[in-house]
Amino acid sequence: MTEDPKISTNYFQTYYFIFDGSSILSAYSELINILKAIDINLLNNISSLNEAKMNKIVFLKTDHENFIEKLILIKNFTAYIKEIGKLIHEETFEFNLSLDTNFNMLKNNIKKINWDTWIQNYNSFKVRLITIGNFVKNSKYSKNEYYSLIPQLGEIILRQSNATVDVKDPFHKIDFIIWDSGKIVFGLNIFTINRTIIDKRAPKHRKFFHPSSMNPFLIRNMMNFGLTNEIIEKLSKKASLYFLDPFMGGGGMLVDALDLGFHTIGIDLKYWMGRGTRMNLYDFEEKISFSSMPWNIISLTTSQNLPIRKNSIDLIVTDPPYGISTSLKDNNFSQLLTTVLSECFRVLKKGKRIVISIPSEYPLPKIVDKNQIIFSISNIVHRSLTRIIWVIENK
Repeated sequence: MTEDPKISTNYFQTYYFIFDGSSILSAYSELINILKAIDINLLNNISSLNEAKMNKIVFLKTDHENFIEKLILIKNFTAYIKEIGKLIHEETFEFNLSLDTNFNMLKNNIKKINWDTWIQNYNSFKVRLITIGNFVKNSKYSKNEYYSLIPQLGEIILRQSNATVDVKDPFHKIDFIIWDSGKIVFGLNIFTINRTIIDKRAPKHRKFFHPSSMNPFLIRNMMNFGLTNEIIEKLSKKASLYFLDPFMGGGGMLVDALDLGFHTIGIDLKYWMGRGTRMNLYDFEEKISFSSMPWNIISLTTSQNLPIRKNSIDLIVTDPPYGISTSLKDNNFSQLLTTVLSECFRVLKKGKRIVISIPSEYPLPKIVDKNQIIFSISNIVHRSLTRIIWVIENK
């Protein structure tokens, strides 16, 4: 199938999202929630979770005008998407045929594409190979055999267009995506997402280090589960929104919330943890330029009666302390969760969300009603720890 790039309100175009190889469930759930927050109608023509697990990629078909604006939002929020592109052509190699036979059929199809409509204004391009799957185990052809096709494909595009080739710094990247099953997709890359910005927030890069600190990509993933259409619109307009982490630890959630544009409040029962978090926030103010966003650190001796006004918080994302080394003063973990969630419901605005990570062996406290649960997903940390991430609405 070959697609035409013309944008029309009644013409569907197909876009693809390639994940980074982390949990497909987490990545897919994140994308679904972001799309739902942007425009719920975008979910009408999207790959299922089973298709995403099988293909390691999600396809979205839409006739949405100015969809590039929506893609920019996805790019700015996502934790686990590394490539976004627009489908040009797809087909499947038949493994009962030789590579030369399959490639000749592919070349004939590629020649039929009007490449000047995809690579406009005499811009430069390069073709790059993206492989998905286990080619040693499942594919008749090796990766090297596929790589050998790249120069020939580039030559066809060059002859069919007014473009030039630039392998170092091209204006356009043509994605040649192949699966170990023989499935092939040609696409125009729209965004290759720079994920080093999030990676620089990893615990090892912080001035104050705590061993229980969460991976920064999972933090952003959880933040995205809390997004709603109202929050995205207000963040886009730089309106005032208030974020709370009642178990701030080393401040990883606060750093991400500040980066997104929230006014943040962090709370912890340990005074020394508050001092460490302040060190991290002052350090990251310079690194990611959120110095204009206000933040506040509160150290408490009890988790009851948070010093925050009722119905004043727009989003709560938190990872409560647990484990053998964690001291919870006079409360056990379940009691602590019940107490803090009760206070979270008090300070959180109606219709807004709590995203909380809890070890799988602990049930969600009864204070949370079933109709408040939007969804939950599991996250395997290591052999002895699986987290359940709960997304809860304050109704």
